[in-house]
Amino acid sequence: MADQVAVCRAGAKRVCITPDLPCEMAGYFHSRIAETVARDLYAAALALENDGEYVVIVSCDLIAMTDEICMPAFEQASREYGIPLQNFVACATHTHTGPVVRRGSRFPCREDYVDKLPGLVSEAVMGALKDMFDAVVCVGGTHAPGLAHNRLSRCADGTEIFGRQTDGSKVIGAAGPEDDTVQTLSVYDTDKNLRAIAVNFACHPDLSGGGGATAIDACWPGEMTEYLMSVHGPDVVCMMLQGTAGDINHSNHRATVERWLPGGRSTVARGVAGAALYAMEIAEPLGDLPLSGDRQELEIPYYVRDETLYRLVAALKEKGEDATYFEENLIKRVESWPNDGKTDHFGVSCLRIGDLAIAAMPGEIFTGWGLEIKRYSPAKHTFVVELASSHDGLTGYKATVDQCMRGARAKGAYGALPTLSQKHFPAAGQVMTEAVIEMLHGLWPD
Repeated sequence: MADQVAVCRAGAKRVCITPDLPCEMAGYFHSRIAETVARDLYAAALALENDGEYVVIVSCDLIAMTDEICMPAFEQASREYGIPLQNFVACATHTHTGPVVRRGSRFPCREDYVDKLPGLVSEAVMGALKDMFDAVVCVGGTHAPGLAHNRLSRCADGTEIFGRQTDGSKVIGAAGPEDDTVQTLSVYDTDKNLRAIAVNFACHPDLSGGGGATAIDACWPGEMTEYLMSVHGPDVVCMMLQGTAGDINHSNHRATVERWLPGGRSTVARGVAGAALYAMEIAEPLGDLPLSGDRQELEIPYYVRDETLYRLVAALKEKGEDATYFEENLIKRVESWPNDGKTDHFGVSCLRIGDLAIAAMPGEIFTGWGLEIKRYSPAKHTFVVELASSHDGLTGYKATVDQCMRGARAKGAYGALPTLSQKHFPAAGQVMTEAVIEMLHGLWPD
């Protein structure tokens, strides 16, 4: 076995990125002001080098990742180490109790914080690259059923509903699949001391107070990393790579028996941490470590309003005060939509780390696309990561094509509603998925 273990160079660093208070929090359609800090936010960076080739992965406890936040760090590292920009990936954990980070958002960001954030990410990236050690990379995986569920339900009348909406529709099943795999990328020094761990799992981090939250909190990914560090030590750099969780959260809205034990953030955090610890124990070292990356820049048409959508809005406006929270916001978004006939531009990225593929896509990706990428991936192990960086961090949900079409006919649930959450044309997720599959097979030509 010793002869089959590849030794590379690795570095990892974790930097606190908790904002000064008070600040607006991102994640909902109304203002929420953070007044306290329940759990700090972090930027974590992992750098790997072998035979002069590098890959760098960054994860931040933020609602979304913008190019403004991560590109200064990547450009600095590229200048100093000669790393191609396609060999970098940055993503957000998607915590809904972090600060607003997009300039020009509906709710104002703290400009001083957004100005400071790229420097903190650079501190993590350059720290990882400057303090590298001989390392062995291990990849493991297991299943953790019951921790996360598809939050959309299909109804007997052909519609979809979000969560526990009570409109009298008969629910006949989940509106999409779930992916209960917990996968780990763990980095050890040659004395077999754990130095860094990345965890890939799909579940929305909106469990720390919801619409009434007033505290900064890294949500279940932050609590999960605390459990891992309590076992392996406070110096281990832990990062969360959020899976395709656009249609996934912790609540089983179709359960026929009420859960006796409490659920929520800590249940997901403990469950994923336990699964990750198990996956690490059965993980195997990568026997070969070619490192490479690829990126495709895509042109994706925006959604174009049509008469069907206008009729939907007219019908919703007739409901008056009976319109739901989402319906009120849908009316506002449709009426103010500025993107008819326009095209958006953003990229999708893939990394190769030996037999591990990491596919990174901006936006909130529905699980069906993640499973399709895994199905056709040529790699032995595949992590699919959402909320990757884009020019504005606002690429919206990427529902499957059938769900997008139902949403356009007013039969869809949140995540497929035109202009509110479905910002691009119905085939956007398919275009992104096909680009990823093509890149992966380019990175694994044999």
